[in-house]
Amino acid sequence: MTLENRVTLAMAPHIKLANLGEIIRSFSEEFPSVDVEIRAFTAAEIQRLIVDGVVDLGVILEPEGIPQALDFCSLGTLRLVCVSHPEGPLAQMSSVSWEELRRHRQILLKEADNPNSAILKASSSIWQVSTASEAIDLVQAGLGWSALPLHAVDVFVQTGALKILPLQFETKNYAERSVDMIWSFERPIGRATVRLKELLAEKAVIQNSNVA
Repeated sequence: MTLENRVTLAMAPHIKLANLGEIIRSFSEEFPSVDVEIRAFTAAEIQRLIVDGVVDLGVILEPEGIPQALDFCSLGTLRLVCVSHPEGPLAQMSSVSWEELRRHRQILLKEADNPNSAILKASSSIWQVSTASEAIDLVQAGLGWSALPLHAVDVFVQTGALKILPLQFETKNYAERSVDMIWSFERPIGRATVRLKELLAEKAVIQNSNVA
């Protein structure tokens, strides 16, 4: 097995690993001559780039379908919450039903536009954005509600700028989706890529915040 000069890890922009620095430090101690490149793409882009041999490893939310050339393993789960302006109509409800979500505009993170993940796409009125920060700006302006990673909105919830909606159809006030690591089993991979894959599978901690 060869030793490559560089390993490229691509991550969906809304996913964070709480201990990524620790993992990369351990990797670099074992392979000091190997460069590490960490890039951000959408899940669809990451899958295509791995198939094309541009990216070695990817970290994405569970996909609708994995291309035949790719394999995967779960790294954990990402917590998602529905948030609105604290004075918005949904925020005044003690329990928010699916039908109530449908009646109000949703600010939809494009990466979350997955018909198989209904918690992420509920409303009949959709405004799409590319980043969580854009969604937060629009929700803070009272323009709609949004389903977003908890780690992205936690500080705004703590300061009262946003409110997590109590969902009638969830036992907790957050939903969870699997975070998967993907790679190609059709392309030969080097020793360094194999080791980084092992470290991520063994040690990766998905960044989430605690919700009561």
